[in-house]
Amino acid sequence: MKKVPEVVKEPIFLKFVEHYTKKFKEHNGFGRWLHEYEDMDSKGLFAPKILRTFYIQICTNKFDLGFIRDEAVWHICSQAVDAANAYIDERVNSIYRIVLITGEQAEDEDGDPYTELTYEEAEEICRALNEEAEEELFKMQKI
Repeated sequence: MKKVPEVVKEPIFLKFVEHYTKKFKEHNGFGRWLHEYEDMDSKGLFAPKILRTFYIQICTNKFDLGFIRDEAVWHICSQAVDAANAYIDERVNSIYRIVLITGEQAEDEDGDPYTELTYEEAEEICRALNEEAEEELFKMQKI
């Protein structure tokens, strides 16, 4: 039995499921749009919350809609798991600093370094500094 990844509970997981479902449909599934995919699509089973439920069922060996449907759900959701984990690692679990393009630590007007920032804080401060400088002199760096 596979373990259900914790990230499936996160809202960002559903956003990535939606993205990879769109890609799956654009590529006609695995290259050919099968009757099973048409049936899933017509019944609204490609909705992100439904795919999440199916994925949890697959991970707990309770999914019983057949191999072809299983493969579609697994393909979409496993990519969403990887993407959501990477997103959370990059945006939530990491700390950033702002440096000059030369690599030197950037400081505010009081001489305090721009360190230990969240992704959003670093992004906002970096954007403001570059707008003020009217060129790209500052960049974010993961600590």
